[in-house]
Amino acid sequence: MNIREQMIEQLNQFAANGPQRVEAGEQDSPEPGYLVGVLSETNEGVGASLDLADYDRFSVALRHLDVFDKQANIEADEVKAFLQKNAETIVEKLTYLEEPLELLELDPTEGVAMMRSNPPMSKADESEVTYWEVLLRTSPHPNVNLTRYHWTANEGDRTIAAYPATFTMLGRIAEDLVAGLTQPVSDED
Repeated sequence: MNIREQMIEQLNQFAANGPQRVEAGEQDSPEPGYLVGVLSETNEGVGASLDLADYDRFSVALRHLDVFDKQANIEADEVKAFLQKNAETIVEKLTYLEEPLELLELDPTEGVAMMRSNPPMSKADESEVTYWEVLLRTSPHPNVNLTRYHWTANEGDRTIAAYPATFTMLGRIAEDLVAGLTQPVSDED
């Protein structure tokens, strides 16, 4: 099974049997929730980790989705090209999210590319803003983190917005994020 199929299967098992029967654990702090691990059976080294606020039979309240490739290593002279090419792939693939993503920052020294919703979802007076943030990293192995944030002018700090998503949607997102980890860096870049 690829990461998409494995994600859907793992979440179905998690919903049907609870966190005790799958690669999952309950967490008490800082907020109660669940951590679920998924490993691809067809792409060795590729996997995902989900931080969930809650779940039901068909969906979850997602706080974070992390996708990684533990088999890959990015050479120092390829970091910038890797980040550029794979960030572009992620932006192109995740067009079905509420807001389009845009590459905002590429830092080859730190090995990080940051993408965010642009424009974000906001109230007319911009007193509240909700947006996606995607961080692509090269170290220790290629990995990408997807999180939805909410910011209000009253609070000043952003908070994680638990995002309701079906198992199928998360499988699709995981598959598209894996595509954003595995684009080869050509000599022409």
